[in-house]
Amino acid sequence: MTASIKIFMKNYGNALEEDIKGEPRLEMLVPTVRSIREDMGIEGSEKLTSCADSILEVTQKSLESGWTHVCERELHVLGLLCRSLGHLNAGDPFQSIKNLDLSVIFGAPKDCTAPLVSVLVPMCNERVEKSDRKLEVFPHAFEGPSPLEQLSSASPIEVVDNCSPSDFKKKYYSKERPVVVLYDEGVASWAAMSKWKDLQNIINTVGYRTVPIEVGCKRRGEWKEETSTIEDFINNKILSPDGVPAYLAQHELLEHLPELAEDVSTPNVLKDVDSDSIIRNCWIGTAETITELHKDSYDNFFVQVAGFKYIRLYAPKHARHLKISKSSGHAAQGNCSTLRCEDPSSADHLADIPYQEVLLPPGAALFIPEGWFHYLRAVTPSISVNHWF
Repeated sequence: MTASIKIFMKNYGNALEEDIKGEPRLEMLVPTVRSIREDMGIEGSEKLTSCADSILEVTQKSLESGWTHVCERELHVLGLLCRSLGHLNAGDPFQSIKNLDLSVIFGAPKDCTAPLVSVLVPMCNERVEKSDRKLEVFPHAFEGPSPLEQLSSASPIEVVDNCSPSDFKKKYYSKERPVVVLYDEGVASWAAMSKWKDLQNIINTVGYRTVPIEVGCKRRGEWKEETSTIEDFINNKILSPDGVPAYLAQHELLEHLPELAEDVSTPNVLKDVDSDSIIRNCWIGTAETITELHKDSYDNFFVQVAGFKYIRLYAPKHARHLKISKSSGHAAQGNCSTLRCEDPSSADHLADIPYQEVLLPPGAALFIPEGWFHYLRAVTPSISVNHWF
């Protein structure tokens, strides 16, 4: 099963070797990369593990201080692929797929990982112990004080019971007008609507897979990224809340794990949209996960699968009042506000800026037009699937 390594080295090997020759921190790895490129038929676990260890010792150290060249990421992916194949050859499919998942998180191309996935997933599924316990933590009805502030500047988002594709396009999409759709035939038929509400179904299907999670709250200055198996994330974070928010977010989970993608399909209102142009993401987290005020460069059909989310929208015409960040990094794209919704620090500034809000229940969906600033907070444990188009 050297196909993954062969594909990677065919696409990146020569350029990678040339790139690291000019990098003082990396040039000691030239012989290792050359050895992999020239001797890809060797499948011995010891050789692969040795190559992986040599590469990852360097790239992990530089990751902690910050990668400065794209070749460092490519080297890291190569090291993880070698380690994955080494574990497979040593008879440990679970460690193999863990390292393969890590390579995906760091950007391994799908054509490089697919050969290993096709072998490892059936092997792991044969060995995993499935449970028939029930893990239903999502409330069917919202209890407690409403998060809707009902300020003078707030107004509800229009709500419709259902919406045909033609009405959606004519009344909302073409007019860039938000709407809550309480019932969509396509969404109502999702297997996810019943299966995912019992988290044991997710554990039984993909619990051994490794994903990135965000832990903590940026507002409090206590935030970090880490990796976890889905089973540990569910058991240790969602089922055992310690007051620290944890979020599986900013990751193309349905692309990574097609077993979950089988449980969702295109919403009925989007059936006239080219399906190849739709980007889907899945968001799973504890209560009190927050996505700060920002805008996207796509239209967004946001489906609430389980739990409840409070969502606030500001029209594009109010952007000049929203204190758009000019800092470096991700916020430098000009799509993030420095204001904090539902926070005393920004209350005075936001008090007079008109906005719309909704407490989105399970089964409902919200259309967020491109350019509309939006803020989201899970008021219970929550699962959502959004469609950018």
